[in-house]
Parts: sequence; C-alpha cells; structure tokens
Amino acid sequence: MIPAGSRQNQRATARSICQHRPRHLLSGLLQCGACGATYTIVGKARYGCAGHRNRGTCDNDRTIARQALEARVLEGLKSALFTPDLVRTFVAEFQSEWNRLQAEADADWTASGRTLEQTKAKIDAVMSVTCSPESPRL
Repeated sequence: MIPAGSRQNQRATARSICQHRPRHLLSGLLQCGACGATYTIVGKARYGCAGHRNRGTCDNDRTIARQALEARVLEGLKSALFTPDLVRTFVAEFQSEWNRLQAEADADWTASGRTLEQTKAKIDAVMSVTCSPESPRL
C-alpha cells in the first residue's frame, strides 16, 4: 500500500487525472478577447472563458461549440497555407531535407562498410598468425 501523502502517490494521482482529461485540438491555445484568460471546455463540448466560469472576473459569458470552432480554425489554416506558392516552397524544402538525410545515411553506410572491411582484415591477420603451421602451440 502506498502512503497517502507520498510523492509516489501524488504522481500516481496526477497521472490518473491527466489520463481522464480529453485532449482537444485547441487545448491551451485559446484566449478570451475580453479578459485574456484561457478558453477551456465548459459543459459537454463547448469552449468558454475560464475567467468567467471559474473566477467570475470576466463578463464574457459566450461559449462556442468545440467542433464549430475547430472547423473554422482548420478551414482558415487550410486557406492560408495551401496556396500554390507555399505548397511549392514546402515541396522544395521537403525534397532538400530528404536529399540531405539520404546523403547522411549513404555516408554512414559507406563508413560502416569501411569499418567492417577493416575489422575483417584485422580478424584475418590475427587468424593467419595464430593458425599458421609455424606458430607455437599453446
């Protein structure tokens, strides 16, 4: 049994709380335009001002459905980021990075091959000395 106030019990409790909280696309990213507090899930699936709901320090009592807000944000990102120029830039950068990583992998492979050949040569040298007929028997 884990003692109630122990650090191990506190970590286990924190872990279990985090496991029960659902993760949403915009969790921790939204702020109230009136007071600057974060927007959190209020009710079943709606975002609302945490300052209004938890502390009562904000007059903003408006909420928005999570799915509607996420759809708006994703649509805005899609229209802003999927322009032909940006897609072309992304593809060029992706290909450049891919080529760089492939060149690194090829260099590593070549170096590994050289190391293998050197190790085989050393093994052959040791074996030829210890297995030759003129070498003394132990």
